[in-house]
Formats: sequence, C-alpha cells, structure tokens
Amino acid sequence: FSFEHCNAIATAIKEKRGGRYHAGSATVVLSAGKLAVMRDGDRTMKKFSPVAIDLRGLPREVITPQGRALLRIARSARATGRVRTAKQHLDLEALRTAGKIEIRHPARGDACTPSGRSRAISLARFLGKSGVPTSGRASVPLLCAGGRIAAVLGLRVMEPFKPKRSKPVLEVGWHATDM
Repeated sequence: FSFEHCNAIATAIKEKRGGRYHAGSATVVLSAGKLAVMRDGDRTMKKFSPVAIDLRGLPREVITPQGRALLRIARSARATGRVRTAKQHLDLEALRTAGKIEIRHPARGDACTPSGRSRAISLARFLGKSGVPTSGRASVPLLCAGGRIAAVLGLRVMEPFKPKRSKPVLEVGWHATDM
C-alpha cells in the first residue's frame, strides 16, 4: 500500500464509513465496523449446495464446506435471553408443519422477521445490523423451513420459529470451519 491508500483507509475508519480500497494485489474492505484484507481473487468462504434435512429421520449432524450443524430434539426451550450462544432453539412443531427444511445461502431478495419483531426486513439489512461484513453476507448459512428463513445459523432465530416455553424444540449448534 502507498501512503495515499493508508490515509484513505484511516480517514474512512475515523469517519465510520465503509468501502473497498484496492492496492496492488490486495483489497481492504470496511464493512459493519470491521476491516478485512483480502488478496484479489480470494473468497471469504466457499459456497455449498443446499442441504435438505428430514426431521422424521433426524440426522445428528449436517456437514457443509463452511461448517457443521449439530442437530438434536430437546424436550423444551430454556430461557436464554438475548445472549448469543453456539446453540439455537427452534419450535419443533413449527418446523415440522412448515414444509421442506434445508440449510442454504442467502438469495437475492430474501427477507426475514427476527424474533421479537412483527414485520419482515430484508436479510441484507438484518445481516448488516448484526455486524456481518458485506464480504461475508453471501455465504452466511441459513436454516430454512417451507421457503422461509427459520434461523441465521449462529446469529438469531426468526418468527414464527421462536421456541415456546415447555414445547419440544430443535436444538441447532453451528460450528464454523476455516476453509
């Protein structure tokens, strides 16, 4: 990087702006309060094909190039508050009645209704507010049921898949892998 590149990046950070800065064989991306340096041509994460899940013969884990989802059916939801944990609980009955269940990447125009909200927002907006940089948003793993986003794995469960007290839940633990 030249002095001009470093100065432009420092100014953007100071002014709390995002953007892409290209210099030589590298690109600096400022997004969602994070800085990432990438070599040109590098991808942040590998894409994978959607993985279908059958809740009748529930597999113990689903493996994708990005990581693995550990699945188990639990008796009831435990109150976890707003603390982010490695495990997420989803209403098992809502998942069973919703239709086809799969893990996939975001698609253009996706919308979601985060738990605790009554109206849908764009997935891109949700990911931005959750601190996911633009460079990583296309490869975020989604658990979908019946064509709707049930959870952004590792971030948040969506309505109406939020667990109900004393009802059976699907416990999903997401473990990302570096690839």
